[in-house]
Amino acid sequence: MDFKSVEYFIELVKNPTEFEKALAQLKNAQDNLDKSIAIVGKVNEIEKIKEKADKALKAAEKKQEDAEAQAKATIQAAQDLHEKLMKEVSDRSVAVDSIKQAADSALVKAEALEKELAKRERQLRQDLEAYTKAAAELAVKSQEVDERLTKLRQAMG
Repeated sequence: MDFKSVEYFIELVKNPTEFEKALAQLKNAQDNLDKSIAIVGKVNEIEKIKEKADKALKAAEKKQEDAEAQAKATIQAAQDLHEKLMKEVSDRSVAVDSIKQAADSALVKAEALEKELAKRERQLRQDLEAYTKAAAELAVKSQEVDERLTKLRQAMG
C-alpha cells in the first residue's frame, strides 16, 4: 500500500458518510464482479457447447459427404447398369430384326415352294389321268390286237 491509499483509508474511517458511500461502491463493485464471474462461467459453458456443436456439425458434414459419395457411386452404378441393359436390348433388337427378316424371307420362299408344289401336284394328277386313260386305251387296243392275232392264227392255221 502506498501513502495516499493509507491517507484515503483514514479519511474514510473518520467520515461515516463517505465510509458508507465507499462501502456501497465496494458492494456495488463486488456485485458487478460476481455478475461478471457468472457471465464468464456462462461464456465458458457456451464455448463448450459451441465446441460440441462444431464437432457435431463436422461429424454431420462428414456423414453427408460420405452419403453423397455413396449416392454418387450408386447412381453411377445404376447408370452403368442401365447403359449395359440398353445396349443388350439394342443388340437383341437387332438380332430379333435379323431373325424376323430371315423368317419372313423363309416364309416367302416356303409360300413360293407351296405354290410350285401345288402346281406340280395338279400337273401330276393331270398326267396320271392321262396315263390312266392312255393305259386303258392301250389295254383295249392290246385286247383288240390279241383278238385279231388269235383270229389271224386261226385263219392261217
